[in-house]
Order: sequence, then C-alpha cells, then structure tokens
Amino acid sequence: MRKLSQILSFAINNPYSDFYRRKYGTDYARIIERPLPSIPLLTREEIDATPFFDRVFVPREMMRFVRATSGSSGRRVIGFPVLEEPELMRYRQSVGFNEDSDLAGRYFGPYFKKEDPYSLLMFSAASVIHEAHLQATDGMPVVVGDFHDPELSVRLGEEAKTDSIFSFPSPLVSILPHFEASSLRENIRFILLLGERLTALQRNKIADAFPRAQIATMYASTESQGMAAHTCPKRLREAPNHIHPFSTYAIELIDPETGALLEIDAGVEGEMVLTALVPMGFPLIRYRTGDYAVVHQVVPCVCGSTEPLMEILGRATLDKVKVPLGGISVAALEEAVYSLPHPVFDFSALWQDNGTLPSLSITLYTDASIHNSASTLAAALKVSSIHTYADLVEKGLVAPLTVELLSEAQTRMPNFNKRKRLHIAR
Repeated sequence: MRKLSQILSFAINNPYSDFYRRKYGTDYARIIERPLPSIPLLTREEIDATPFFDRVFVPREMMRFVRATSGSSGRRVIGFPVLEEPELMRYRQSVGFNEDSDLAGRYFGPYFKKEDPYSLLMFSAASVIHEAHLQATDGMPVVVGDFHDPELSVRLGEEAKTDSIFSFPSPLVSILPHFEASSLRENIRFILLLGERLTALQRNKIADAFPRAQIATMYASTESQGMAAHTCPKRLREAPNHIHPFSTYAIELIDPETGALLEIDAGVEGEMVLTALVPMGFPLIRYRTGDYAVVHQVVPCVCGSTEPLMEILGRATLDKVKVPLGGISVAALEEAVYSLPHPVFDFSALWQDNGTLPSLSITLYTDASIHNSASTLAAALKVSSIHTYADLVEKGLVAPLTVELLSEAQTRMPNFNKRKRLHIAR
C-alpha cells in the first residue's frame, strides 16, 4: 500500500523525532518494507513514557503556543503547539498534510455539501480548537464554549448565529436546560459528538432539545490527533454509533488478550488498532486503542462508503468487570445513569470484591437532587440480557448499590477519561 509506505517513511526517517527509530531498534530501516500486520504494536504506555516534545514530528522553530479554553479537560488555559504561517502551508504540503487539512470538509463532509455555510459552537479540546482556528478563513467561525459557564457559551453562540455544536455527549446533556429559552434551540441543525459512546437515551434528550438538528458521532482516541471514523450518514437516527473509518486511517482488529490479528468480517469483535495514513504531528503506527469494536458489515454501504460498518462497544480490558450472572460494563453504566430524570454531568463507579459480598458504589456529578437514585439505578443497570443489578441484590449475590451525589459539577470539572469511569478494588 503506497500510503502505508509513505507514512512509515515519514515516521521512521523524520528528522525531528526519533520515536519510531528507538521503538524499532536496529530493524527500523526494514520496517518500511514489511506488511502492516507484521509491524510491532504501539501501546499507550509507550506513548505516555515519552516526553511530549520527543514525539512531535514537526520542526520546533515552526511552533508556537495557542492559548484556548478547553471545555473537556477542565483547564481554563492550556498550551498546544501549532505551526506558524506561511511556513505552515509549505510544510503541510511537503509532507502531505494538505490531504488532511480541511477540518470543515473532514468532520462535516459526510453530512453537508461543501458550499453550505455554517458556524460552530465547540466544546472540545484545544487540539481541535487550534485546528479550527487555522481553518476559520475557510468560512467556519468558531465559538469556544465552556462547560464551566454554559450561560456565557449560549450567549456567545447566539451572537455568532451558531448552527452547529461540537461536544462530548454527557456534559452536553447536562447543560441542555440552558438552551431551552435560547434561539439556538431552533437554529442548531447539526451536532457532532465524540469522546464517549452515545447512548440512545442521550441521543433522545439531545434530539428533543434541538428538534431541527442532525446528530452524528465521531470516533477518535486521545492520541490520534484527528477523527478516525464517522457515523454512517444513512443511520444518523436509528444507529448513531454505527461508524465508517475515514480513509486517513487503516483499522485492524486484534484479540485483546493475545494480540492475534482478526479478520475484518461481519460479526467479528476485537480491540481496534489504528494506523495513520497521512502525516500528522504524531503519526500512530499500529496503535492499540483499547477500544472494543464489532463489525456489522463489510459490503459497500447504502451511504456509498466502501469501508466496513463498525460499532464501538467500550473499552477492551478496562471497561468491564465480571459479576454473578453476567458483567458490568461502562456502556451499561452509561445507559443506566443517563436514564435518570435529571441531568448528570459525569459519573464514576467503584466495584469492590474484597469482602463477604461484592459491592458497587456510584458517584454522580450533578447539581440536581435525585431521590431514590440507588434503587432506580439498580433496576436500570443491566448485567446481562435478562438480569439487572437489582436482581443480583434480590438473590443475595451482591450488596445493595450505593450512590453519592456531588453538587460540584459546574465548579470542578470531572475527568472525562472513560478508562476512569469504572474502578475495581479487589
């Protein structure tokens, strides 16, 4: 594959970072000639162990720091390196960045025509904010929203006549009441969600709040520096989590326990592995995302895509714990938590199996007073297709579920890292 050879050459021979030369050792020169499945996997631990500037594949003298409000991380002002103009465009073109530089077309292309004007109310990380800033001259005004101050964000969105929203699902649901009396309720026509699995209940609440909006999801890992897959345009309503990979990434499935490569075929489930096919600030080569996915179909889709139709099910190893008669997953916890009648900003759960009876405790970040939340959650939390957590309590297999409410949601930003939503103590 020509694109794979090009990205391997870019990553391995890059003069600004020797990350992959160190990873592959003396064999690095021959990696370019090898087929993708034979290249060593890349792990999150390897990335985390490398200082940030030692894995930046762009010239340092062409960087500067952009200050921006990040609604997702909770840091009011954070730095992110970007390339200066006019060197930016020359460098992007010289290494192929121009293939992947149109943020508007890349994120919204599957749903809108290129000539459609739109502006964006963005609740997202600075890595996307700075890129949107660079693309603003293409007719895409960006309002940077902040979950800490939803009233101000709504007002700014109104002033900019915003018609699109870019956000995480759960925090957007938590601030929906602030849009009730706003003109944005009718003006918003497209909502792009990422960072978490969108539950059916969340989708229904967002659809009720913005009746004219199309709702789509994008898949990306924190390390991917861009979107790797998008909702099938023909399944926006009935299956918003059904996604097609972008052509800028190669996607593989592996057995999360053994690392063995799995065939991409209908019904196959496994951990998703990403490989960038265009040069990026940090190109991922066979990166283990930790996300568990299932393939729904491999034949050409009704939307015109020839890429497989897939669905992200949750974390491969960190988002599920075995319990009597089944298991508790983060996806099941999300379905239960977001079925509550009041908005929940975020949550975390602790499973303890070190006493006489296993127990589950859930912390809800919410400004609402939710009565009988423990019994409601226990009845809604599915541990299998036929059993709920309440059934396990009734059978004496687990201790009753406990719930703690923290009313600090708008003053202290919880951690949205989905790996930390389910903790296990043994």
